[in-house]
Amino acid sequence: MKILYKTDDEKLAPTKGSALAAGWDLKYAGEYIEIPPLTRAKLPTGLKIAMDKFTFAMVEARSGLSLNHGTIVLAGVIDSDYRGDLNVIMFNSGDKTIVFNKYDRIAQLVFHPNTTTEAQVISVETLPESQRGELGFGSTGA
Repeated sequence: MKILYKTDDEKLAPTKGSALAAGWDLKYAGEYIEIPPLTRAKLPTGLKIAMDKFTFAMVEARSGLSLNHGTIVLAGVIDSDYRGDLNVIMFNSGDKTIVFNKYDRIAQLVFHPNTTTEAQVISVETLPESQRGELGFGSTGA
């Protein structure tokens, strides 16, 4: 079960852009904010969240904001046991100040299954060999 609790006005309820949209559009709960180029800001959503232990959520960028304004959403994982305010950390990678007004859509919330697994940390000397080895960053491309 996933429940979003409003801490502010009714207009802050998240919405979906279409019936099959993966993410819920999050809205800005503040009155007005400017984010200058190459700076970040914490944007409140006026929401709190509760999820079952088999779910976690991620705050993701809205593609139009990223394309048109250079926004990047940072620190997006929300664990199932978190009960604090839901905020969006927004970075302006563009060259112009971005302005958000109250109730503007700022990001989207996507729910994911949480398949919590155990991890064991051991010495690198026991790392098994593989065909690929340490090749990375484009090594599998043509």
